[in-house]
Amino acid sequence: MSSTILSKTIHQALLDTFPVGMGYIPLSIAYALLISNAGVPWYFALLMSFTIYAGALQFFAANMVTAVMPLPEVAMTTLIINFRHIFYGLSFPMKSIKTPFKRWYAMFALTDETYSLLASQNHKKRSENYIFTVQLLNQSYWILGTIIGLSLNSILNQPIKGIEFILTALFIVLAQEHFYRKTVNLSLILGLTAALVAFWVLPKQFLSLAIATYLVFLVIHYNFTFKNNVKEQETKA
Repeated sequence: MSSTILSKTIHQALLDTFPVGMGYIPLSIAYALLISNAGVPWYFALLMSFTIYAGALQFFAANMVTAVMPLPEVAMTTLIINFRHIFYGLSFPMKSIKTPFKRWYAMFALTDETYSLLASQNHKKRSENYIFTVQLLNQSYWILGTIIGLSLNSILNQPIKGIEFILTALFIVLAQEHFYRKTVNLSLILGLTAALVAFWVLPKQFLSLAIATYLVFLVIHYNFTFKNNVKEQETKA
């Protein structure tokens, strides 16, 4: 690849990932402060951003580490939280990536924001170098925010109270936005129902059970909707 093409690829990737960076940096700063407040060593927190790089899971990792959760529960929580990545892989432009290392990194560094950038119609014909650069830049933003957060923690005299609520606040805002855009908020109703069921049945395993229950509700709803659509098509035929 010529230096001109490489320069254009990096420039385009920087432009496309800039909005992601504006979200990743403050979130990873909060993650670093949260996990530092939990008593996790700074080098472990930074290592997680290099080797795990899983956004929401890293926030939950602070609680899992300090609470000394059983390994099966950690594994199940991790699977449920990142289960959506299986479906991301179905439409991710993996065929464009030929180099083995870049294919491995593409699977490792697949996040929600990266998927939204690379799986869209406009990006399906991007080169493997563009895809690799986008993913590398996105992880760099997250690592940069982690370093800033760890540095701030070393300067601060005491922990910031309420920092653990930042991820919850983010999801509340996203749910609120979904509520305003949809006329029928069935997904929100199912989510609230799943949360209530989990809180009533197993409050100590609230998160894992709530997510699993919500997935079951979605599968039932999809199956019911699919059968109705098939019947309507058969009736019209």
